[in-house]
Amino acid sequence: MKSFSDYIVNVSNLRCNISMFKRILKDNVKLCAVVKADAYGVGVKSVCENLVEFVDYFAVSNVIEAKQIRELNIDTKILILGSVPINEIEYCVKNNIEINIYSVDYLKSIIDYITDGELGVHLKINTGLNRYGFKNKKDLCAALKLIDSNKNLKLVGVFTHFATKGNDLEFLKIQKNIFQDYLSFIPKNVIRHCANSFASLYSSTYQQDMIRVGVNMYGDVRGEGLPLKDVVSITSQIVSINKVAKGQSIGYDRTYIVEKNSLIAVVPLGYADGVSRRASNKMYVLINGQKAKIVGNICMDAFMVDVTDIKNVFVGSRVVILGEDGGEKITCVDWAKAVGTSPYEILLNFRYKRMNYVTKK
Repeated sequence: MKSFSDYIVNVSNLRCNISMFKRILKDNVKLCAVVKADAYGVGVKSVCENLVEFVDYFAVSNVIEAKQIRELNIDTKILILGSVPINEIEYCVKNNIEINIYSVDYLKSIIDYITDGELGVHLKINTGLNRYGFKNKKDLCAALKLIDSNKNLKLVGVFTHFATKGNDLEFLKIQKNIFQDYLSFIPKNVIRHCANSFASLYSSTYQQDMIRVGVNMYGDVRGEGLPLKDVVSITSQIVSINKVAKGQSIGYDRTYIVEKNSLIAVVPLGYADGVSRRASNKMYVLINGQKAKIVGNICMDAFMVDVTDIKNVFVGSRVVILGEDGGEKITCVDWAKAVGTSPYEILLNFRYKRMNYVTKK
């Protein structure tokens, strides 16, 4: 079965991007690819299978995501960054999945449960994000003693998560300094990691023993001017063109009234596919290298665009929702600005399940 729309993943560009991060690494620094949330919506199977030869770790948010990777017969180390239910600890032990320890109470509940095998753990330090993590050295030292005295636990790593990127370098430095202070309590052979994509590129001093690369594997998604290649593009086609007279309305709730006799085209993607309803009457797509404004409220399964001033438009004309056409380009940043959100959310929300999933090599 074929769709009118293509979700295109350029795996060659993906591999080029991860290779760029490999090139900046200092000697003996490991690389962790963060592939949580179905690899930021890009597709965990394609992403992991194309990165497995480049990375030392995959990081995910929960045990369900870790299982998805193991079911691909990939044996690369996995770190779960979020909380793991106690009844899933046995699965982690048996499948070489390391977990995040963020409090003494959570650690004690694991110790009460685990009776066999060895579980690799990474201690999370809260340096300012205030989500997960140890917030004082007393608790950290208590956790270290508990781990050291338990034969079923192995301290593999210690890490923190930055709350800011280039928008607040001063706080980035503050978090790094707090992390460094905590490291004085950590054994020498433990993997230290704090650097996200931005910090890794900003200064090699942030690399420590491992870097964690996430959204920037898919290109310069945040619009920071990084020399990365776009991995994801989304295209569709016009399925209908209607003549609409001046003064008539377009779409549900009549939010757009045409100001002149117009040609309105229908594109068969909607908010069920991640085309944000908040972009109604604000965003545009590309047709024949020209911008075509989205008009009327975006529907669940379709949206409408004004093609009155675009030449050579017909049913079947290609529509670019994300990507390039004729020198023009639409990025996640463009979509994010239109709807007032993060480019991360835009990339994640575009769902390929009702599109043709195309891998471009």
